[in-house]
Amino acid sequence: MKNEHYEQYLSLVETVFHARASSIIDNSKNKRVYVEFNSIDSVIGGLTIVESDKGIGSIMYMCVEPNCRSKGIGGKLLQQLHEDFKGLITLRTRNAESFYLKHGYKTIGDNGQHKFMIKYNELF
Repeated sequence: MKNEHYEQYLSLVETVFHARASSIIDNSKNKRVYVEFNSIDSVIGGLTIVESDKGIGSIMYMCVEPNCRSKGIGGKLLQQLHEDFKGLITLRTRNAESFYLKHGYKTIGDNGQHKFMIKYNELF
């Protein structure tokens, strides 16, 4: 990934989550970053995943530009993960739960504020 694309992704994460993401993302071990681009090569969505040695990934951040939401960008990002990992784990706020349920994730825990969700790839 080009450095400029990585910087665009970090900026998007900080804008969407209103937090300084670069220190968290840059210090993550075994991380991968996936991004989606628009027609002029600008990042419009992305996610960071931390990979275990067992082929399981933990989604840390996933965000899409607000004006690009509900256009399948998040689904494309998840599809890339489903092809690369045996299973995926995520801790989501309640407002993202329906998105993950739509993409085949199961809720396996709830601490009152967040949902702990998981999906196993049937192909492995």
